[in-house]
Amino acid sequence: MQTLKRFFSIILGLHLLTAQAVLASNGNDEASILKALDSKWTAAINAGNAEEVAQLFAIDGRIFPSGAPEIKGREAIAVYAAGLSQLLNLSFKTEPTTIEVAASGELAYLAGRYSIEFGAPTEKHTDIGKYLVVWKKVEGSWLVAVDTFASDLSK
Repeated sequence: MQTLKRFFSIILGLHLLTAQAVLASNGNDEASILKALDSKWTAAINAGNAEEVAQLFAIDGRIFPSGAPEIKGREAIAVYAAGLSQLLNLSFKTEPTTIEVAASGELAYLAGRYSIEFGAPTEKHTDIGKYLVVWKKVEGSWLVAVDTFASDLSK
């Protein structure tokens, strides 16, 4: 009887380890997808593709920019992104440092660092800071629910 209990304990333990490995690999796959979407977003901003930026957001997606009012909905987000594209010599970079996917696989957040430069060569403007993006799955696709960022520079 003890041997049988031990056998079942070992089998149960192996199943739990296998389940944890599957969950971890799925989380890593989702994290890779989110990191690629972060890169796509950055590239779209640098290319001045406001519509592509807006399509990365949920229909009711929001941006909470530092020192400015909330931006809500794809149409407003496209207008905001179009304004960014008007900046002369725009160079926007992101560096994700943390990607966490909820066990449900329906929500995630990505946190990281950003830098932005723009302006004439003789009059460059630079900002650096941190950002946090909350992603949600909508019909099987990751979309931005909330984006917020804050500068590290004092005013």
